[in-house]
Amino acid sequence: MSFLELAQLTKTYGKGAIRAVDELSLRIEQGEFVVLVGSSGCGKSTTLRLVAGLETPTSGSIRLDGRTITHAPPAERNVAMVFQDFALYPHMTVFDNIAFPLKARKVPKREREERIRATASMLDISDLLDRKPSKLSGGQKQRVAIGRAIVRNPALFLMDEPLSNLDAKLRAQMRGELARLHGKTGATIVYVTHDQTEAMTLATKIVVMDQGRVQQIGTPGELYFHPRNLFTAAFIGSPQMNFLECRVDRGMLRFLDSPDGIPAPPGLAASLAQPRVVAGIRPENVLIGCDTASPCDQRIADAASSHEHYAMLTGRRLRDEIVGSDAYISFEVGDSVIVSKTSLESLHHAGGRDEVRLGLRREGLLYFDPISTLNITP
Repeated sequence: MSFLELAQLTKTYGKGAIRAVDELSLRIEQGEFVVLVGSSGCGKSTTLRLVAGLETPTSGSIRLDGRTITHAPPAERNVAMVFQDFALYPHMTVFDNIAFPLKARKVPKREREERIRATASMLDISDLLDRKPSKLSGGQKQRVAIGRAIVRNPALFLMDEPLSNLDAKLRAQMRGELARLHGKTGATIVYVTHDQTEAMTLATKIVVMDQGRVQQIGTPGELYFHPRNLFTAAFIGSPQMNFLECRVDRGMLRFLDSPDGIPAPPGLAASLAQPRVVAGIRPENVLIGCDTASPCDQRIADAASSHEHYAMLTGRRLRDEIVGSDAYISFEVGDSVIVSKTSLESLHHAGGRDEVRLGLRREGLLYFDPISTLNITP
């Protein structure tokens, strides 16, 4: 039996017209850090509120540590929730904010103080206990909110986009703090975010949601390298996966916007109801080659000209984006846009040329049925 089990969990609004959560089933083991991720309105926060008892399910069941809690009041669920807006009491000190749930449970004063100071030490906020929230930074407030949840020793932590109000630097810092905290306490955490960077760096398991339904459950690596469908493939990864429409013609895979083609993978045609397929490839698997008018790095030219390992296309350069030591170059290929992730050195070699040969690493190509949207890569 899993530590947390959601079975056919459904939440509808407006006489069933809106299905915020649609027959969601999920098993979470003790000690896992599970991240629910998806775009706004996908049902991830509603799922969290159902587990917390802040919403009542229309149907389905919730079990925590072997006990059915589907209709139990929030106070009887032994879960702690950390919200996006910190929800600290402005008139109380940090000490009193952390102490509040213990006072509500009538924990003896001596035990209460010991637990508060141990929690503050763990979160490196011991020197802030006498301050009020107005004297704290955003990161410090978030630590206090997390401390108020930790001090209860709950069976389950629920976190609803807890870092979204922080700036980029603080978000990165707090991601590290949360990962360290999980490693130190072994707590079971269900975490909601729309930020895939948080999901990929924090989770032991990710649940990708869309329109109230689970699209895929897996480790960060499984979702990145083996997406189940087009939605997961497009959602996971930054920049997102490139997609090209193709057709299978007499054993050849031909890109619709280009005369170029490669031998179709064995078994691909048999998986299709029609001769069309969507090919997907990550930006790091798109190599920038050379044109005949400009010299470039010979290693790049040799690799990109190897049709055995690369499918070749011609692209018109649109724009460059430099992000630290990486560069993302966008190319127009027919009616599609292909993004290549490369180094600043390769960006320099690409120069300012309008038309460039692009090599798509064949081992990095994934294939999706355009009707079912499922991954059908042989």
